Amino acid sequence: MLHHIPTVDLQNRMFAEGARVLRAGGLFVATDCVASDELAAFHHEDTYNPIDPATLHRRLTAAGFTTIDIRTYDGGWAVHAHLPVG
Repeated sequence: MLHHIPTVDLQNRMFAEGARVLRAGGLFVATDCVASDELAAFHHEDTYNPIDPATLHRRLTAAGFTTIDIRTYDGGWAVHAHLPVG
């Protein structure tokens, strides 16, 4: 439900907080939907700020993650991002 985080800046702060609280070598896992007109209509009068999976690698790297695996599928994406060991 990351698309409910209202701004890109707050989403990036959430990624950074995930990196901060995980131990060295820790794994961050997330999944969410991709942008669509149907979901935008469903979220009418609600926060809807979908994350473009094409931006995830850059954004997670900036948060401190290293090994990053992003997979897209019909309607969504999933990511596994590791922190460096030690």
